Amino acid sequence: MIGQNIGLKYLIPIAIEILSENILAEGDYYEGDLLNSVLASNQEFWIAEKKNHQTVCDLFKKNESILKDFDTTWEIKKRWFELFKYFEIIN
Repeated sequence: MIGQNIGLKYLIPIAIEILSENILAEGDYYEGDLLNSVLASNQEFWIAEKKNHQTVCDLFKKNESILKDFDTTWEIKKRWFELFKYFEIIN
């Protein structure tokens, strides 16, 4: 639902909790797709949710080496880092 920008107010805090435990948490498709969905979600939501935005930025930076070293496709890794590049500058 996060990928469809549905219920972000309720789902993002849950997603942050899950990502805090495992940055590579798997949704329906592959390890790390929850992070992908969070980073790609509605920009207007994140503008209003500065505290949660900062939390996600901190989580990504804290786990950057895990994301870089994780054994997955180059395309998936590239997507995480590209999404974060744009996500980080929202606020």
